[in-house]
Amino acid sequence: GPANEATLTPDDIDAGSHADYCGIASRTLSQTTFTCADTGPHAITLTVTDSLGNAAACTTVVTVTDTVPPQISCPADTTFQLGPGECAMTYTFDVTASDNCTYTLSQTDGTGLASGSAFPIGVHLLSFTADDGFNQASCAFTVTVLEHQPASDVLACNDHLNLSIGADCHMQVTADMMLEGTDYRCYDNYLVEIEGLPGPWVTADEVGQTFVVSVTDPATGNMCWGTILVEDKQPPAISGCDTVTLACVHDPAPTTAGGDAPAPTFTDCSGVASVLFFDQTTTFDCDSAFAKIIHRTWIARDNNGFADTCVQVIVVEPLSLLNSTITCPDNLTIECDPNATNVSYDPSVTGYPEIVIDGVGYPVRPGEPLCDLAATYSDVVIPLCGPGMKIIRTWKVYDWCQPIGTPDNP
Repeated sequence: GPANEATLTPDDIDAGSHADYCGIASRTLSQTTFTCADTGPHAITLTVTDSLGNAAACTTVVTVTDTVPPQISCPADTTFQLGPGECAMTYTFDVTASDNCTYTLSQTDGTGLASGSAFPIGVHLLSFTADDGFNQASCAFTVTVLEHQPASDVLACNDHLNLSIGADCHMQVTADMMLEGTDYRCYDNYLVEIEGLPGPWVTADEVGQTFVVSVTDPATGNMCWGTILVEDKQPPAISGCDTVTLACVHDPAPTTAGGDAPAPTFTDCSGVASVLFFDQTTTFDCDSAFAKIIHRTWIARDNNGFADTCVQVIVVEPLSLLNSTITCPDNLTIECDPNATNVSYDPSVTGYPEIVIDGVGYPVRPGEPLCDLAATYSDVVIPLCGPGMKIIRTWKVYDWCQPIGTPDNP
């Protein structure tokens, strides 16, 4: 059958079945076809039937194995010649395999150099194995990367460089920065030293300072020198300049100014000298899903005069009685001094109705609209026997964006 299929016949397992008088009419097996999915032991039943219909059966174990090894192919050995200053060569290759059954293809050399890797200088032996669980096949090839050999061993350094640290507030001074020209070996193989510093790195602490930098070729001992001035030309980094959604009861001023809108954060290697913002506000009418949208432009400037900006969008949502909860002040008893002549039961003493948002109550005061909500109240004063009275205070809260006089407004 096909390369990935095996067939079993009664003759393969029949060890001498016979019928004494009537002769054998048929021999059948419980399974006759096996694929790669059937590898391993199987209990196979042989049933023998004579011409009168009498039958007998026996069972044996048939083990299915795969004896066909995978086929694997590696690329030919390859050599790369690096150019001046280069330290590695990116190499993409294909290792192919095939088999009659399922297999796994794995790299077994332990170099960590897969297809598409940057291969460093040297000779690298790569090996691969295809394994189908019963058989293996392997192949190997070498990748040789040759370093560029300059025409001269003499090193020539730039006399002076102005180098700016990066956004991460440090920078490595490398041989390719300091050396003049291009005819050099792998730049990583040169030793770079900065006078007065423990390594070839400068940070924000060195901004504004000048250092002597030496470059040494360990292979020859040749050396050259130059100077660098460390600068910071990076503008401040701004993060968190995200769109913010607020209810209109919240203060859209930034949190840095006492409001509720989160302010971005500003960082700079040399320190942030100033942060300013200005707003462009668009106000919407009652038919809109927004009360207003604020485009807030932030400007951050560092101590070196470099600046960056971002625009933050603040969406202010309207407030409506249709989807809000109003709570009235609790009933209140005011104990009075019998000799008092003026007892205040002004709402500033007894409390105002509140609209509840996210579990927080915001008072709606007469004469002080809250978003599009306004409040009024009326009192009915009932004298009591003796020195006292009862006041029934009725509050009405109006939504100016809804028709007045409907069951929901006020």
